[in-house]
Amino acid sequence: MLCAGFAKADVLYTNTVTLLSPDPTQLGRLSRNGIAADWSFQEAFPGILNATTSYHYQAIPVVVPSGLSFLQITIDSNNTDIFAALYDTSYNPDPGALNRGLDVNYLGDAGGSGNFNGFSPRFFQVVDQTAADSVSGFGTVILVLTETTINGTGLNSPVDVLVEGFCDADFDGLGQCSGGGTGTVPEPGTLAPLVAGFTALIVAYRRNRRAA
Repeated sequence: MLCAGFAKADVLYTNTVTLLSPDPTQLGRLSRNGIAADWSFQEAFPGILNATTSYHYQAIPVVVPSGLSFLQITIDSNNTDIFAALYDTSYNPDPGALNRGLDVNYLGDAGGSGNFNGFSPRFFQVVDQTAADSVSGFGTVILVLTETTINGTGLNSPVDVLVEGFCDADFDGLGQCSGGGTGTVPEPGTLAPLVAGFTALIVAYRRNRRAA
């Protein structure tokens, strides 16, 4: 938690994104299994739900320097009908494929939707090995936001998105690893693990006081 609180990040993408009715659609959506991807493991593809149902999505390309292949994606929204996942190089939903193409290039996802405890942004982490091994020095990931219902409650709801790049799992930006980079500054998204952790500690402390 303390490491996250004092993290130095290179911001690769930040924007407010809103799913709209003119956005493209796909058949099926990823299953929310409650497991947020992180740098310690390669998340298994969670499977899909409702393979014949049409869902709106937005696919956002993000350029990743090879030295910043440890990515943290922060999603700030209390809308539980929007889901975020990350793909390597391209996103190719295919209505004729077994998993509707949603398993191709899959890197990881947030595990669930909506902010933690109603106020702490949800986040997840992946390692983009393609970018790390790139001869050109850059790679591309695709951040996908998808609605999870067909009643329109995932549409017209602004979502604050932040993609940060680190050169290792110690939350170091490029400036800390190589002496170069685009400049590293503390970012609000890196505080999400810290806030969530201290919230849990406070709740546990109060419970113990009442029990005593």
